[in-house]
Amino acid sequence: MENYYIEYVANYCDISKSSLRYYEKKEILKNIKRDHNNKRIYSKDDIEMIKFIQCLSNLNMPLKEIKKNTNMLYEDKIDIQTILKAHLKFLNDQRNLINSHIKLIEEELNKESLI
Repeated sequence: MENYYIEYVANYCDISKSSLRYYEKKEILKNIKRDHNNKRIYSKDDIEMIKFIQCLSNLNMPLKEIKKNTNMLYEDKIDIQTILKAHLKFLNDQRNLINSHIKLIEEELNKESLI
């Protein structure tokens, strides 16, 4: 099993070392091993979890929600597919809400242009 130090992981995942430490401190990223010098060492599974956390973050999922989902993943209580489907539903609901707001604004603007 290959292991990687924080510098490599930060570069490979295009994430700051401080973000990696923050995710670990907040227990969003768990079970990071240490070497004999107490340096963090990451496995391929850790890197996959980091990429998944980045994906959820890029989808505008709040950190609190990301933590809840990663905790359930670590405990094998949920799978990635279920998380993504639930978030897709949330995003679609948000889009529908925004579209209804846009429609209301456009209707108001059209009323005013008729006056």
